[in-house]
Amino acid sequence: MMGSLLLAFAGMLLLAVLLSSLAHRTILSTAALFLIAGFVLGDGALGVVSLAPGDELVGTLAELALFAVLFTDGMRVGWAELRSAWRLPGRALGWGR
Repeated sequence: MMGSLLLAFAGMLLLAVLLSSLAHRTILSTAALFLIAGFVLGDGALGVVSLAPGDELVGTLAELALFAVLFTDGMRVGWAELRSAWRLPGRALGWGR
């Protein structure tokens, strides 16, 4: 199971990188690509990768996905944007006023 999951993830990551310039110019999202691939490769269609919601691997994958999304979004923020819009996120993460 782990080998097929790793192979599916590597293939989808390669496809996402190849389509990233197209996704940047259109409404196509690489996150949507992973969502569709998860349905097609999962128990919904082909059954190549079989995971249950209670599996420990699902939680680990969710944490890794959250880290990747937050990291890439953080890399896109410019210094000027960060300086001008820090109050609302600062309140949410800090003292909450």
